[in-house]
Amino acid sequence: MTLEKQAYRYSDAAVVLGVSPRTIRRWVDLEILPVVRVTQRTIFVCRRAVEALMRSPLPWSEADAKVIFAHRRS
Repeated sequence: MTLEKQAYRYSDAAVVLGVSPRTIRRWVDLEILPVVRVTQRTIFVCRRAVEALMRSPLPWSEADAKVIFAHRRS
């Protein structure tokens, strides 16, 4: 199976999950989403992990969202 079928680029994963590419980077940093590193600068997000996340609640609570929203407004 080719890499394109096994993994998403950050931007593609963001579209699938309905979040920004920056959010995908944060989730990768928090180890919520595993990655496949092809080179030092070429990183893909595992497709199975993205699809599993689509079927589950997003990894933040409503309280977290309120804190983030309040921080943005200040």
